[in-house]
Amino acid sequence: MALNKIVERQLYNYYALRYLFELNREYKGSLSIFKRLGCWFSGFSNEKYELYNFKENPRKLYLTDIQRRKTAMINGPYSIILDDKNLFTKVLEQEKLTAQTYGNIKYGKISLGEEEIDLPSFIAFIKEKGKVIVKSYYGGGGQSVYRLSAEDDQLRLNDKPITDQELAAFIAGAKRFIISEHLTQADYAAHIFPETINTIRILTMQDPRTHEVFIPIAVHKFGSTKTLPADNVRNGGMTARVDIETGILQRSALHADNNMKIQWQELHPDTKVKIEGTLIPNWRQVRDRIIQLAQSLDYIRYVGWDVVVTNDGLRIIEGNNFSDVNILQIHQPLLQDQRARNFYKHYGIIKR
Repeated sequence: MALNKIVERQLYNYYALRYLFELNREYKGSLSIFKRLGCWFSGFSNEKYELYNFKENPRKLYLTDIQRRKTAMINGPYSIILDDKNLFTKVLEQEKLTAQTYGNIKYGKISLGEEEIDLPSFIAFIKEKGKVIVKSYYGGGGQSVYRLSAEDDQLRLNDKPITDQELAAFIAGAKRFIISEHLTQADYAAHIFPETINTIRILTMQDPRTHEVFIPIAVHKFGSTKTLPADNVRNGGMTARVDIETGILQRSALHADNNMKIQWQELHPDTKVKIEGTLIPNWRQVRDRIIQLAQSLDYIRYVGWDVVVTNDGLRIIEGNNFSDVNILQIHQPLLQDQRARNFYKHYGIIKR
């Protein structure tokens, strides 16, 4: 192995260990010292003991936190396409699947298209569109995502009324943000919870032997009044595994404490709508289109797609380079799928 590859792997090992340390530092639970040590030496953060129910489930079926962090190296130099939301949108521009990008905010300056505009013009634009999304070029998990809207001539930031002066202060503090279209989700998702765009995390992998793309797991996320404006489920949202063949949602989990605790329950906490048993309309077309897209981008071998189903088809919110696996593995351990196990083994993420 070339020296630069050895150095690169050692760096990823360092980042993975630091990631595990940071997760454990956030843990506030009452797990015994022996169970904590068991998790630590197995590569899991402390909360995974209960989150993955290690009392009943074998740890060998789960991708560890250290291994998850190492998946950042799978896409190599092409990971920048997934890390940079603006670049991601440009790469997929011809597919017409991403939300339309209207412009950007860079260090307090607003541009729509190629034209720089002032604050009154931006306010007029928001009122014309009704709602727009403003999000950071970088980051994931629903972080740094804001909804700007105008209702009855009242400006709102994340559904809270703001003045023109408050909007000006928000803009002044924005370093590198994208201004994009606010999508309208399909009726089934709005029925469960209408206040956030509820996305499906679809994980794709490229088989290292056949080079065919497959989906080991997909999970539907639903926001709540505690997660507004995004469906970042960590502090009160819901998730449910999608049956890959049928598109029917399986049992659902309520997330809390920054995703350190879950509670299995049928109903959404706000709308009291049952999630389990819901059918995603035109699921097979959605699934097959994502596989087709991932196949066409064959240089990107590992993607966590955030997809929203609309009444007219599907749209892609973003792609994730090293997808969060917590929300996936509470529903089904990744290494239970032999294809996924072979994939991770090929890239040195797991040893066997």
